[in-house]
Amino acid sequence: MVETLLDKKAEWLTAAGTEADVAVYTRCRLHRNLADFPFPGQCTLDERRAVEERVSSALEGLNLLSTGAYFPIADLSALERRFLVERRLVAPTFVETEAPAGVYVSDDQGLTISINDENHITITCIASGLQLQDAWSRMSLLDDMLAGTLDYAFSERLGYLTSSVRDVGTGFRASVLLHFPGLNVANLLSAVTEDVAMKRHWLESFPEAARAAQGELHLLRHITNHGRTDEETLFHLKHLAGELITKERETRDQLRNDAPLQIEDRVGRALGVARHARLLATAEGNSLLSSLRLGVSSGMLDQFSLQLINEVFIASQNAHIEMRSGRICDELQLSAERADLLRASFA
Repeated sequence: MVETLLDKKAEWLTAAGTEADVAVYTRCRLHRNLADFPFPGQCTLDERRAVEERVSSALEGLNLLSTGAYFPIADLSALERRFLVERRLVAPTFVETEAPAGVYVSDDQGLTISINDENHITITCIASGLQLQDAWSRMSLLDDMLAGTLDYAFSERLGYLTSSVRDVGTGFRASVLLHFPGLNVANLLSAVTEDVAMKRHWLESFPEAARAAQGELHLLRHITNHGRTDEETLFHLKHLAGELITKERETRDQLRNDAPLQIEDRVGRALGVARHARLLATAEGNSLLSSLRLGVSSGMLDQFSLQLINEVFIASQNAHIEMRSGRICDELQLSAERADLLRASFA
């Protein structure tokens, strides 16, 4: 049952990784396809079913089901599907399908294998903080294991064949979620975004519900792998992430020196609202958590932890609230439940 994931600790929420005061998490993905089937978008239902059976059998043969669980998408309710998206376990488009598909989730929720998404296989590893090399290594090990039992679509000239031209070659994508309250307050985000683009990377406001967090959560990712190995992609992404983390820290320090009352007031107000609000919409809840994260990482709220901020951020999303309450909620009920969660967490 998907609801069992509610009470299991997701390792990537622990804030145990390096640079976790600015880097919320690292995510690496590999896209693979089976050699004897069309890409999922061109597969018949029978072909998609055959792909799912073959890959899920490979997972069982590798004994992965002893350290995780497999969820066929067709067996999941709309609420359970939204929950998986909010938990960062699957892509939003993946759970919209009614065709044969499924996802393997490791017990620590740091490793997933989606079957019949845009590609036949998508291996994803998510880790706390800035842990690109560790995430890549874990993902690559699993890829090697699957390659020993499955025949991947591969071209000697082009490399791994994928449904998107962007991924042809290595099939690799990586990103880092970064928290930029300092750069946002100092009005430096536009200049930083332009500089990142000059370095062949993207920095974009984090999608989904987190977008409401005052534009302070940003996803850093590389534009293309063409002409680069996975190791080179990791090196450049990690180096650029390190530069941005340093700039964010320096900007926070400067703001605290130049306008300490402004930062202290923002954090103090957020804590006051979190402790006393009776209704909190998604946007306001995310905004409060952004300010509280700033307070914790800057040492102004040392009674709380980044792990708590991460856990509340995930738990305060709509599907998580509904899953825990055991019912579908309207907006008023969601706002009331979200406020209850924040009051209990930051009392």
